Amino acid sequence: MENAMMDLSQVQAALCAREDVADAFVFRSGATSSQYIAVVRPNSYCSPPELRDFLYDSLGEGGVPEIIAITAEGGAADGEKNLNEESARRILEQDGASIYKFEQPDSPTEVALQDLWHQVLSYRLIGVNDHFMDLGGDSGTAIVLLGLIEEKFGVEVPLSSFFEAFSIRKLAAVVDDLQSIAGL
Repeated sequence: MENAMMDLSQVQAALCAREDVADAFVFRSGATSSQYIAVVRPNSYCSPPELRDFLYDSLGEGGVPEIIAITAEGGAADGEKNLNEESARRILEQDGASIYKFEQPDSPTEVALQDLWHQVLSYRLIGVNDHFMDLGGDSGTAIVLLGLIEEKFGVEVPLSSFFEAFSIRKLAAVVDDLQSIAGL
């Protein structure tokens, strides 16, 4: 996502205004980069897809970071409570953060699957590596989605294969393989 003109303090303020966010810090990934990263310390569970949709609704597409990192850690190394650029970068370099990078579809199969996921899940911004269960998917939703996949692609994806794949990118590989085997 291209975010060249976004005032990062707006993104940070929007995140910090949420009840489920204790603190957030937003910064550019490089000195001249238009892409930026949000490091979020939640009060309670909040999912990156939920945060992306919230920022999209609040600030438009430019308000959605390329990367969202969720961490339980506090602020700076000197004991500050609030996140700052130094502590945010340190958190990204350590193993303690869950890092979610939003990626758009690359292939026609991924584009079509993303459209199907939009039909059955409540999120507008679904990346190709987002986990189905993190988006609120469950076995009932999976069965509906598998029916749509069979209708769209002409192949039957086994439920076990679906849950092993868990993301649009991995599911696209399964669908492409099944279509190849079926000669479609």
